[in-house]
Amino acid sequence: MTHKRIAIIGECMIELSEKGENIKRGFGGDTLNTAVYLARQVTPLATR
Repeated sequence: MTHKRIAIIGECMIELSEKGENIKRGFGGDTLNTAVYLARQVTPLATR
């Protein structure tokens, strides 16, 4: 069986939202979303 590898290169976006005096930090962006969705489609062993 051959193993295929995928490299995802890019930056993720830091999203800041303010509610009163609190600032909440989140992460997003096309590169991060693509990596997350691909990781969800394979077995955990394949993401190593």
